[in-house]
Amino acid sequence: MKSRSDNYWATRSLERLSEAEKVSITYLKQVQKEYRATARAVVEQVRKLYATYYSKSGFDIDALNKVAPQGDVKRFLASMEAQGLPTDLPNNYRGRMSRLELLNSQMLGKVKQIATKESAATADLYDKVFRNTYYRTGYDVSKGLGETLAFGSLDDKTIDKVLESKFYGKNYSERIWGNSNKLADQLQGIISHAIATGQSSEKTVRLVRERFNVSQSNAARLVRTETCYFENQAEIEAYKEMGISEYVLLATLDGRTSKICREMDGKRFKVADAVAGKTIPPLHPYCRSTIRPYIGAEFEPKTRIMRDPETGKNKTIENISFEEWQKVLANDIVAKQPLITRKLVGMRLTDAESSIRTNNYETLLVYDEKDNIIYAIRGENHRVMLPQAIADEVKVESYSISHNHPSGSSFSLADLITGSKCNIPRVRAIGKYMKFEISPNGSWPNRQRIVEVYNKYLPALKLEARKVAKKFGTRNIPESIFAELTDAHMQKVASELGLTYKSAKIKIVR
Repeated sequence: MKSRSDNYWATRSLERLSEAEKVSITYLKQVQKEYRATARAVVEQVRKLYATYYSKSGFDIDALNKVAPQGDVKRFLASMEAQGLPTDLPNNYRGRMSRLELLNSQMLGKVKQIATKESAATADLYDKVFRNTYYRTGYDVSKGLGETLAFGSLDDKTIDKVLESKFYGKNYSERIWGNSNKLADQLQGIISHAIATGQSSEKTVRLVRERFNVSQSNAARLVRTETCYFENQAEIEAYKEMGISEYVLLATLDGRTSKICREMDGKRFKVADAVAGKTIPPLHPYCRSTIRPYIGAEFEPKTRIMRDPETGKNKTIENISFEEWQKVLANDIVAKQPLITRKLVGMRLTDAESSIRTNNYETLLVYDEKDNIIYAIRGENHRVMLPQAIADEVKVESYSISHNHPSGSSFSLADLITGSKCNIPRVRAIGKYMKFEISPNGSWPNRQRIVEVYNKYLPALKLEARKVAKKFGTRNIPESIFAELTDAHMQKVASELGLTYKSAKIKIVR
């Protein structure tokens, strides 16, 4: 029995997971296409609803409650039954369904069409992932050991059993239908609210599209997570067949790795004790961890693969844990900072902010829940970047950030996006005349929503800035006034986004 090169086992395991993910991409594109097509069809129904029953005084409720034409009802029921879909209609509806009830049922039918196609496609996808990973694992392990191990063929019963297995309480099919039912309920709620309040067609269409986008995102999350599940289940099945009794959990070394995967990285478990979500991936939604066989101490690798945060390419490093790897990257970043910036580490937040408040370049402060500075990063005149290695730690450890704005302004769009991306508890900014703080009420809005609302109020801010500049006869607005203008802008943005926003003037000591 011969030993392969140091990183053979980890490399082959990551390749098997990567291959499974590639197979899922084709399916994801198909799902996205179905969601977009259905969204367009439902939006067309909504526009037709407004064109037929809406006027300046609102919706014609009496017309909507009238019995729908029997021909329309029969065509709808026939379409549902032809696709093997339940009509979900009480018997008395079949003879006297109102126009509004028919509309809601038609939307429900279109959503269920997505679920039907999704369920059939996923069954085929997961079957392929399981079979490919199972046989590839047997081949890779035999090649790594230099001898052919006993390895049997898969039978349909084994695959069916795995496909029907539940993790986190449901199997893949139940999750698909749960997602579609939720979307159908939300669409019905949007239409009911629109009719009750008489809201504009533009707003109703926007809400419908948003719900489809969310549901599509949920579907993509399920596919990626379940692909990881079936890939790792196939690994375990192959290990059992070859008589391998232990495995090692392998996290992806990059800036997006979750806290739980970091903690589990490198841990060894018995094959007999493998439980999805606890001792085997997926450990969370979108999990990218995998496993490799543990053959014996003499076969343990001395190196492993990491993704370089600067180049984005894989490279071989010493076989260290995730925490050790991340600390090496973070320490390297800190070591490159100027001495004046490094001295901020360990200071109290208020003292550090006072030190950077009047600087003509930005400095980023990362602090813990006790307001102690953990990291300090020097930036440029109007920008400072949160390094990926530190950003990941900020997200996992729930650290907060502060930084100075030489212009004296309140938060920029980039500040809010960073807060959302890393789910930062508190984001602070400080200038010569004012200080600002913003935090989520539970969770941050997504990037798209932040950009939409921020830009909504931006023209008004620019207009006010031009008025002030004209008043002073200069292009450069006094910093204290610019701080107040951007403060007023951020109050509107934060209010619409549901964020908690605070600002205060700084007492200047002459």
